[in-house]
Amino acid sequence: MNLVHAVEKSKGTAECDPMVEFREGVELLKNEYPKKALVRLRRAFESDRHNPYYISFLDCRLRAHNGSGSKPRNFAKSRYS
Repeated sequence: MNLVHAVEKSKGTAECDPMVEFREGVELLKNEYPKKALVRLRRAFESDRHNPYYISFLDCRLRAHNGSGSKPRNFAKSRYS
């Protein structure tokens, strides 16, 4: 194994692309895998906390997961600012 191969191999596992995580999360929601979707949406959000789509989808998914029927609030300001 050469150095270039080792760097490429470790690079793929260390970083995640938030857009890929988000797309996979949405796809999992469409295919009715909400728990798996939550993991992907959370990873996307953790990589880019200012993306309104990630915030919105994660907020909706967390509300559904927790059974929250409460009044909508500004998720970005109240939870992660």
